[in-house]
Amino acid sequence: MEKRNATKRVVEFSKYLLLFILITGCSKKVVFSDSTKMPGAKVVVTIDQNRSDNYEIYVDVDNIIKAEKLSPPRETYIVWMISTEHGTINMGNLWVDDKNQAKLYTVSSHRPTRIFITAEKSRFAESPSTEIVLSSEDFKLK
Repeated sequence: MEKRNATKRVVEFSKYLLLFILITGCSKKVVFSDSTKMPGAKVVVTIDQNRSDNYEIYVDVDNIIKAEKLSPPRETYIVWMISTEHGTINMGNLWVDDKNQAKLYTVSSHRPTRIFITAEKSRFAESPSTEIVLSSEDFKLK
C-alpha cells in the first residue's frame, strides 16, 4: 500500500514537472539594456508561442516617465516589433500608470526579432518616429 502511494506521488510530481517545463521551456525573456533617454527604466518582454503558432507577447515596464512629462511632451508611447516576414509592426500603445509602470499584452502571427518603444505625438502613428526611448537587441526565437 505504501509503495503504491509513493509511486502515485512520483507520477503526480512528474506530471507537474513536465507541465512546468512545457510552460517555461517555450518562453523567451528579452531584457532591454539601459537607455540614456530613459535612465532607470526596466523592460522585460516575455514571448510565448501558443498552440496556434502565434506569438503571445507580454511587455512589462517599470520606472518609465509618462509621455506627457517628456521634453517636448508626447501623447503616448507605442511598442513596435520588427519581424523578418513583415517588417515593423505597431503592437499597441503603452499606457503608464501613476506608479510609473506599464504593461502590454498582444498576440502576433509574425515572429519578432526585435522590440522597441517610441514616444509619439499621436496614438495613431502608422510608422515609428525617430524618438526611440527603449529598445531590445536583436534576438532569435527557437
